[in-house]
Amino acid sequence: MSGLFARFDEAEPNFRKALEILQRTHGHDHQRTARAYSMIAENCFVRVQLDEALSHFEVAVSIIASLGEDHPDMQTACERLAKCKRAMTGA
Repeated sequence: MSGLFARFDEAEPNFRKALEILQRTHGHDHQRTARAYSMIAENCFVRVQLDEALSHFEVAVSIIASLGEDHPDMQTACERLAKCKRAMTGA
């Protein structure tokens, strides 16, 4: 199992680089930028870095909400945010 987590550690810099590129090319309030935040959040969640995961999930939800409450990614983003909050409280 430790080998699997090492792969998540290796992936993080790539996710962060992708986020930087997407912010430069599309701006902060873009669907692709929100997805990059979500990918970083998922990576942190898997590695049980819940505070950081929560922060990135919240940014992703905020961006998607700015695109419209009926945006196709909204439900998934909110579910992932809720999953992280439950993990933090042990529920």
